[in-house]
Amino acid sequence: MPPTRTVMILGFESPEELMEYRTAAFDPELMAEFYTVPKNNLLFFIFYDLRDSVKFTENFRNPRIKAFYTISKYEIPRKGEECTEKSLQSTICFIFNNLDVSIEDDFVISFLSQYGNIRNLKDSEVAQKTIEFYSIKDARKAFSSLNGTSFGTGEIKCSWSWDIALKERIEYIRLTDAFIKKGFTCETSPVKRPKIDIPADGDKNILLKLFDQFIARNINEIEKKVKEIL
Repeated sequence: MPPTRTVMILGFESPEELMEYRTAAFDPELMAEFYTVPKNNLLFFIFYDLRDSVKFTENFRNPRIKAFYTISKYEIPRKGEECTEKSLQSTICFIFNNLDVSIEDDFVISFLSQYGNIRNLKDSEVAQKTIEFYSIKDARKAFSSLNGTSFGTGEIKCSWSWDIALKERIEYIRLTDAFIKKGFTCETSPVKRPKIDIPADGDKNILLKLFDQFIARNINEIEKKVKEIL
């Protein structure tokens, strides 16, 4: 699967080891957020910039602790899901309303590059362009600067869009759950998913618990959507 900006780290032998590693490794300049599954000693970092996530993962050199790409708790598919700034995405749909001229792709990419490096033009229509930035920070800058502003004879409207398509997000859920199960497999007894405690300070919602709840409630809908996509 392609790299993502969320990295799951597993293999810690104790909560103390996880805490020590998290304290040393978490960089608020590079990472938007962290959260943990305390009893399973899982740690998640969400990077602002995809390139920093890739650099972190490629330079990971601990033989016992492993790092994998996954999706964040904000990207888990839900009924009637809506992508917002809180979803921590870097993709924006730019709609150019009431223009008397067409907008060329090269012009849009050049125009938006003033806000940051662009990773991809994901969709292009006559008056609508969906652009993915490398960095969430740059996407936020473009959104706040351009949404509702005048442009030529019309105006620009912005809306957040998902970096990863539904089908791929479902596959990341499957792979993440498989990694977690493999990490806790015991040869002498079946795998039992322990109760997950939410930290007293309300640290973060827990991805693994959300995976289980989401899959249990929506397995029929997931299968239906995957068939539609395929």
